[in-house]
Amino acid sequence: MKRKKSLQRVLSAFLTILLLVSVVPTAVFAAGTETYQKISDAAEFETGKYVMAVDTGYAVGPIDGTWVSAVKVTPEGNVITDPDAGMVVDLEVADSSVKIKLSDGNYIAPKGGNNNGIKENEYAWDWTETDGKFIFAGTGSDTVYLASNTDAQYANKFRGYKTTTASGNPDRYPYQFTLYKLAESGSGEQTVAAPLADPAAGAVASGAEITLSTATPNAQIYYTLDGSDPADANNTARELYSSENKPVITEACTLKAVAVLGASMSAVQQLSYTIKGEAVLEDGDQVVIYAPAYNKALSSEKNPDKDFYNAGTDVTVGADGTLTGYTDVDIWTVKDNGDGTFSFGQDGQYLGMQDSYTSMDLGGKHDKWELEDAGEGLYYVKNTGRDAYMEWYDQNNYWSAYYNINTGSEGMFALAFYKVTDTPDQPSGDAGSRAETLQDGDEIVIYLPSAQKAISSEASGSRLAGADAQAYGEKITTSADNVTFTVEITEEGEYRFIADGKYLTSGATGNSLTLESEAGQYSQWTLEDADNGSFIKNTAAQYNGNPQYIEYYNSNFTTYGKNSYADEAIYTFQFYYAPEGAVTPEPGAPIKDGDQVVIYAPEYNKALSSEKTGFYNVGTDITVGSDGAVTGYTAANIWTVVANDDGTYSFQQDGKNIGLGDSYASMDLGAVHDDWEVIDLEDGTYNIKNIKRGNYMEWYAQFSNWSTYNSSSAATDGQFKLKFYKVESMPVDPEEPAVEGLEVEASPKSGASVEAGQTIVLTAADGAEIYYTMSTDGAEPADPDVTSVSQKYTAPIEIEKTPETDKPVIIKAVAHIPAAGVEEAQTGEVVTFTYKAPMNLGDYTLYFGQLHAHTNLSDGTGTVEQAFDHASKVDNLDFLALTDHSNSFDNDANVHLDSENAEELSEEWEEGRSGARNITERENGTFVGLYGFEMTWSGGAPGHINTFNSDGFESRNYAPYKKGDNYDVLQAYFDTLNENPETISQFNHPGDTFGDFMDFSLYDPVVDNQITLIEVGNGEGAIGSSGYFPSYSYYTRALDKGWHVAPTNNQDNHKGNWGDSNTARSVVLATDLSEEAIYDAMKNYRVYATEDNDLSILYSLNGNAMGSILDDQEAVNVEVSISDPTDTAGSTKVEVIVNGGQTLAEQTFEGGSADISFDNLPATYGYYYLRITQADKNIAVTAPVWVGESLNAGVSKTSSNVALPIKGDEISISSQIYNNLSDNMQVTSLTYTMEGQTEPFHTADVSSIGSNGVVAPRTSYSYEFPYMAEQAGGFNINVQMKAMINGEEFTFTDVLKLSVSDPAIATKVLIDGTHYNDYVNGYYSGNMTNFINMGTADNIQVKIAQPGETITAETLSDVSLFVISAPLKYTSDYTGEAKVSVFENEFVNLVRDYVQEGGTVIVCGLADYQDANSGSPYTTYEQVNKLLEAIGATMRVNDDELIDQDDNGGQPYRLYFDDFNTGSTDPVVQEVLKGVVDSGLRYSSYSGCSVAVGKGEAIVYGHNTTYSINSKNPAQGHNKPVLSYSDLYDSESAVVQKGDVVAMATEPVGEGRVFLSGTVFCSNFEVAAEDQVSYSNGIIAQNILNMVKKEPVISTIEEARAGTDGQVFTVVGTVANGTAETGNAFFNTIYIQDDAGNGINVFPIDDNNIRRGDQVMITGSISEYIGDKQLSAINVTVLEGSKEVIISDATTKEADDYEANFGKLVRVEGVVQSVKLANGIVESIELQDESGQSCRVFIDGYIDYSDDASLELEGFVKEGATISAVGFVSHDAEGNRLRVRDRSEIKAEEQSPVSESYDVIFALTNGAADGVLKAEGGKDYAATLKPADGYALPETVKVIVGDAELPSEGYSYNAVTGELMIYGAYITGDIQILAEFIKEPSEEPGDTEQPGDTETPDDTEKPGESENPDGETPSEVPETGDAANIAVWLLVFAASGILVILTLFKRKGTAK
Repeated sequence: MKRKKSLQRVLSAFLTILLLVSVVPTAVFAAGTETYQKISDAAEFETGKYVMAVDTGYAVGPIDGTWVSAVKVTPEGNVITDPDAGMVVDLEVADSSVKIKLSDGNYIAPKGGNNNGIKENEYAWDWTETDGKFIFAGTGSDTVYLASNTDAQYANKFRGYKTTTASGNPDRYPYQFTLYKLAESGSGEQTVAAPLADPAAGAVASGAEITLSTATPNAQIYYTLDGSDPADANNTARELYSSENKPVITEACTLKAVAVLGASMSAVQQLSYTIKGEAVLEDGDQVVIYAPAYNKALSSEKNPDKDFYNAGTDVTVGADGTLTGYTDVDIWTVKDNGDGTFSFGQDGQYLGMQDSYTSMDLGGKHDKWELEDAGEGLYYVKNTGRDAYMEWYDQNNYWSAYYNINTGSEGMFALAFYKVTDTPDQPSGDAGSRAETLQDGDEIVIYLPSAQKAISSEASGSRLAGADAQAYGEKITTSADNVTFTVEITEEGEYRFIADGKYLTSGATGNSLTLESEAGQYSQWTLEDADNGSFIKNTAAQYNGNPQYIEYYNSNFTTYGKNSYADEAIYTFQFYYAPEGAVTPEPGAPIKDGDQVVIYAPEYNKALSSEKTGFYNVGTDITVGSDGAVTGYTAANIWTVVANDDGTYSFQQDGKNIGLGDSYASMDLGAVHDDWEVIDLEDGTYNIKNIKRGNYMEWYAQFSNWSTYNSSSAATDGQFKLKFYKVESMPVDPEEPAVEGLEVEASPKSGASVEAGQTIVLTAADGAEIYYTMSTDGAEPADPDVTSVSQKYTAPIEIEKTPETDKPVIIKAVAHIPAAGVEEAQTGEVVTFTYKAPMNLGDYTLYFGQLHAHTNLSDGTGTVEQAFDHASKVDNLDFLALTDHSNSFDNDANVHLDSENAEELSEEWEEGRSGARNITERENGTFVGLYGFEMTWSGGAPGHINTFNSDGFESRNYAPYKKGDNYDVLQAYFDTLNENPETISQFNHPGDTFGDFMDFSLYDPVVDNQITLIEVGNGEGAIGSSGYFPSYSYYTRALDKGWHVAPTNNQDNHKGNWGDSNTARSVVLATDLSEEAIYDAMKNYRVYATEDNDLSILYSLNGNAMGSILDDQEAVNVEVSISDPTDTAGSTKVEVIVNGGQTLAEQTFEGGSADISFDNLPATYGYYYLRITQADKNIAVTAPVWVGESLNAGVSKTSSNVALPIKGDEISISSQIYNNLSDNMQVTSLTYTMEGQTEPFHTADVSSIGSNGVVAPRTSYSYEFPYMAEQAGGFNINVQMKAMINGEEFTFTDVLKLSVSDPAIATKVLIDGTHYNDYVNGYYSGNMTNFINMGTADNIQVKIAQPGETITAETLSDVSLFVISAPLKYTSDYTGEAKVSVFENEFVNLVRDYVQEGGTVIVCGLADYQDANSGSPYTTYEQVNKLLEAIGATMRVNDDELIDQDDNGGQPYRLYFDDFNTGSTDPVVQEVLKGVVDSGLRYSSYSGCSVAVGKGEAIVYGHNTTYSINSKNPAQGHNKPVLSYSDLYDSESAVVQKGDVVAMATEPVGEGRVFLSGTVFCSNFEVAAEDQVSYSNGIIAQNILNMVKKEPVISTIEEARAGTDGQVFTVVGTVANGTAETGNAFFNTIYIQDDAGNGINVFPIDDNNIRRGDQVMITGSISEYIGDKQLSAINVTVLEGSKEVIISDATTKEADDYEANFGKLVRVEGVVQSVKLANGIVESIELQDESGQSCRVFIDGYIDYSDDASLELEGFVKEGATISAVGFVSHDAEGNRLRVRDRSEIKAEEQSPVSESYDVIFALTNGAADGVLKAEGGKDYAATLKPADGYALPETVKVIVGDAELPSEGYSYNAVTGELMIYGAYITGDIQILAEFIKEPSEEPGDTEQPGDTETPDDTEKPGESENPDGETPSEVPETGDAANIAVWLLVFAASGILVILTLFKRKGTAK
């Protein structure tokens, strides 16, 4: 019984155990399943958990010393299920890099450099994927692959192996990994991502489809539109989403959606949609906006009680819907913005909202509104910028806007529009009849009976010209078409008179009558009764308290005081209603509009050609037959006549008129002054006179060229007597040049693409035979006299075979007229026509690359070899062009573009070129290196240009390109490119910072072939960041200006990372990957730009690839294939862009790839390119396809009337609107916007342009408006004009670069023009611009006082220099509207006072041959000497002309002097002559008079052979006879003897100074625009400007640092880093500091000799570059003396405080937190001291060591090291930084103790610690851990300092003794010590150890326990994944029970 009971007890115990096991949930026994799925595509590679395996069957395991262990893995197909935990790694993927975190929590990195090995470190590996295999490579100088070693002794472990080692023996070193990604885990609940919608909630068009998506693969989406629950499976309203079953929004609703995967669901997504209103409004509608629920209309007036908000006007709605009660302030003009929004305007401003508040204002920033259908004809009006709805806020009795439409408040928001259709009354009265009273809207003529003149709209200086008119009885007649004014009557009953949209306006003090764009206080008039008329009085203008009236004076209308003795007749006006039309007089010339003529000089038989020799037009020999027929001319001699409306003519070729510039006598196609008067000489010949310049066209026989001259003998001199020969036979196509003479013409034109079957038509003159050859080698046709019939042209030539790509079809043709009777045979010139193969997409492959990067050969980092090597390994990069700054190359000024031995002359050029060749050879068809150069100018403008495919290079240090006039240096470089047609160039980063090539203004068709590329994106920063600079608008601007360019997007690398700084790429369509093929693509525009590095675009138009140039097309069909393998989600938009940047058509598609077509687009635009915008907002733009001729119309020549305005000046801005087409152009808008702003600051009234906005064919219009210069600095004013041409809208752009100086620093120079002065605006008018520009470049405002202006003492009060040339002495045809003048006594006295009180004047005379025939008082002698005498000077001009028969410049009066008074004791003379002698330049004196020095001092003498004569009566001051310049010298008749001539002198007078010259020595003829040093005149003029230049007010550097953007300062400081420190100078930048060490950086700096410690004075304006505040240098002057540079000690926290310390040179010391290398050298260091905040120490790649003995940074700058560094506090695209000037100033430092103490906190479970609770920074801290009873010491501890876990190298812990040591260098904050002690095993009573049992030393972990690396307290509940372990142990317990039973049985039996 006992035995039985014992057995029962044992069995009961066992059953109990089994019962316990049975009630454990099944999940506990079901082991968690983790599935890892193989990935086979780069697109699947994303951050997550992975198994990384190589083909040998081993996966990456935990770290093992200097290896990574290998774990055997056996996949089942493409799946690994429940892998060993040791082989699961975390891969953190970021674009092309990945961080590898092993299962033990350690990151791994290469050992470093080209070395085998591995180390523990967080590191970004490069990764690539090919055919599903992944390779992990080191970056930068780490040239290794992660690979396994299959050698038996290394057991397949992993480490970094040299790339050559691994790739050379892949069987031994497998380096291609298969990746298995965690796909699902059976141990956790499935999470499903909620759906996303596109478009998201908001207003959509009725019928809009909503696209739904979820981030969870394979999940299904259910949705409802009625607000019900889509997660309810029983909901019959829910629908399953698919591409065929998308939600469609037709009314306002709530969309709900849920994603479902198996049994798991996402959260429900809820979105509300409303319907956009239908387009009930049209552009131009006049509407009242009102709230029908309250009968309140929206007023522009404000509520008097709430003056921020708009008032409401009570309105009534009649039964018929008519609205009454509104006033003018309730009527809004609708503007349709074309994007689905509307604006509502009054008085040219639109109702909008600001960035905050709910009020609405005219002119508000956000002025676009969207209509949403509210039902029943009502609308919700939503502001798109603020998402607020317009409302009548009834509670507060005003109009405002609010964000939500709450239930019950709909009536406040539901608005209606009432269209106002009333029109203004028509003008009263009969056309041409007398108007006794004036009504608002009347159109009238303002007529002066006494002069029979009407006021016209034509300006005459500051007055208005009079037009002929006659009044007979009560009717007026006039032939003028510019005399109509519209009457406007103000509320006060005053009058305004409007012509061409401008207001008749008086000057404030009278003496002026102009038309102004805006009405001001001086634009209002009253009428006073007069005898048979009215006086017209200005309501505001006064002079000395006297009102100002309109008067007629000197053939013009102006305003003046009407006193009691005034002639009332000149003030008495009558008003007439405008007559029906003006009569245009018939032209009196033998030509008419459209004629084709040859212009020739019959006396010389020379025809005017458009071809040039130098500056002047060629003459073509012609023959005039007995019948008057002209022969011998060519196409270049045929001119199309354009008859202008004013009776003048223009002469045109290729759409351009021949004309004159503002100066010089040469003629050019496209020149500004292109209107000519044809004067009948009544002998069959004609003078052709330029009406603006007064010059006559002439054949200049002496120099054998065509020119112009303002000769008084033009009517008799045969050089000026010209004839017209009409060319009668013309081709039908008006756009083709005439086929005349023996010139063969072809259609289509040469250069077109042709295909087999097309025909070429050849034409020549009537009666001519044509002979031709067609080949691919250009064979010449045989001599027509002996040729075979086979070469004779008899029918159109058929292209039998489409040309091959590299073999164009060449047709050479010649015209021939056989001999007939007495007529000899004639043969023309051979003409070549080239026809190329169409550019078909199938012929090319896409290659991705970069076309702009730098190395340490200029201002970048890294060598050429490193750059190419790095780039060759970058993904999606097939080629790299390095383009270092050419001015940085050695021997740069002696190498040129065509230097075949350039590589011998410049070692650095050879290094770049050979580096490109070497990498191309090494990579053997997989990568191409290119080497070009970047041509730059310091300070940005005119711009930077990359040039490729040249033997050598050009440098800005070579004379023609040295910085001067931006136009000149740019043109010089363009000329060089034209001489080297094989080169290819690119406009780099166009914009305000580095220049925009003078707004692409120097276009010519030759250089257009050389510059084929333009950057639309530039920068090393990530796309969209502040370090990336897009410039898409400049691409459009260049195209609109006529340039043929293709877009590129380049990184412009300066910091290394060539090709992978971002994802931008320039993509070429090339035949193969070679230098030749890439250059061919660049030359032929087969290029596109993309911000995505693998976006493929294949674009064609009518079958022609991007970059094609086509003839006219009947229609345009676009096809494009787009593919992006890595961006497959979301919508991509494709737009067709045409002229002006307009979107002609657009489509969108979903996913990464699509084939898109646009069919039957209009072919009326000049270019078509594509813009692709991806879902991630990356943009790509293609090259255009050009079609036909470019539009020859637009807006241009935007300029300011003052070259250098000063802050506070009111200036005029003007633009030319031109239309050289044969159709009308209707201008629809013209706006002016500051660059960087979105809203224009000026919008033109387009009705004032042309005829009510219509610009007639072949005409132009000048638009002008006033502008107040309110801020100093440089600005770009962007001009945009929209116009309709033939029913299509075009957009044209222009830009004005405006520099505004500050009164504190600006010097003012005034030039007298009030007397129609010589070379200013009288004789040789308009020739002071170069002197003006000279001043402008030196921050000196040089301004001309124009006729009509009054110069007063106040005017001169702040003028430093007054320039006065002689007044006009007689008028002629070439002086235009100028009038003879004298210096009035008031003016003379004014100048006297100015000089006596310290002013400086330059007085200029002229030879007496320009004196009036009438003599006194209109002579230079009388006027200039009157002035000099009154001033108090003793100097005088003589009445003579300087002559030198022996030493002259071609004429005896064209003289060049080189004798300067260098021995003078007058310091002013010495100052004026500074640099003159050394320059070797001579002084130019053209037709000058001599100077009598008096008590003054000579500056310039004549030669010993120079004398003067009296060239014109009367003789003044002498009695010498009149002589000719050709008469021989006679001492008796000479006015001044040989050797005694003085050409220029000076004299101090009073407190001032007078300079006197016998010529206008500073005119354009002497101060050349090209270089300003053609003659010494330019140096002398500059020296005088320097003498009078205003001394600036000196500010402190601290004041400048506190300045705001655009503010101008002059500071004096010490150079803290200059430009002369070789290897330690920043690029074009210096830093300066004050005596306290406060600093600022200065940019740009041209001087390379500024040293540290130099004292400098700098004038500049405050600006920012990438967030770094700087002083933009205007002037830099190095002063005497030097000072020590101050280096201030700072904490790392202070060094990171940019706002407080920017520009300061500081020294910091701290512990290195991290180091970043670039190409193996230290680039940035994260440094931290006891302040607790780190700073980034940054070193530009080109910064070197000043001390050769310095330790290399790479040897000691390591994490944990203590170092010091010196640098400037600054900022870049990555944030704040310390910018190092010298690598030698980074030093290793001894670790210094830190006195600050920190708290120590122990978080211990089941144990305690023996240690103090305070630790000191810098000192080691020790403690000992002690376990509680029954517990053992933990294996590991966790130490947290501050907020971060301390790495293992920061402390040591002994698990046997419990001793813990934390190293002082790491103690920078409060300390937490966390540990969990281990429970020891307990022994049950009676248990004894069995014999043979032993304890394994490593078996310390209890069953069920696991390592807890995060230090968290283990949960009592098993976490997911632990169930299997629990089940196993329960089974173990059961098995143990069985063993117990068996043992009991055994023991019982033995006992018995």
